[in-house]
Amino acid sequence: TLVERIRAGGFGLGGVLTPTGVGTLVEEGKRKLEVQGREYLLEIALRADFALVQAFLADYDGNLAYALTARNFNPLMALAADMVIAESQEIVPVGVIAPDDVMTPAVLVDRLGAKGDCGSATHLLLHGAWRRFRGPAVVAPEKASARPGDTRAEIAIAFPHG
Repeated sequence: TLVERIRAGGFGLGGVLTPTGVGTLVEEGKRKLEVQGREYLLEIALRADFALVQAFLADYDGNLAYALTARNFNPLMALAADMVIAESQEIVPVGVIAPDDVMTPAVLVDRLGAKGDCGSATHLLLHGAWRRFRGPAVVAPEKASARPGDTRAEIAIAFPHG
């Protein structure tokens, strides 16, 4: 039910009807509908302000490919969020990821960082290191501000502009 509510939010639906919880404590405070003689609960769609997703591969435009079980929910989370922050194992040139392997298109990705030298997406987000992603950039924490107490990093261009 949780994933269906997130999927509904990503698709712009108001909610989903589910028979799960009918006749239990779960139905308290929820709208109950009857469709073709069967009772359903209306579960309101869920949207998020932020989605933190981890990709196996990303290209310089922000297209994401996932590995293993990350393919199950990361694309849905990205679709249902106002801002998508992606952390990739590796950032590759555009065209390296086959179109059929792109699970989250670049148009949904707002911020992108490479895992490894850049730290985790959560750490960088909390320390203000991310900037709006709309082009080639990765976060470089070694370029942190020299001001005491300021842990923000600056953006370093990590590949040539084409």
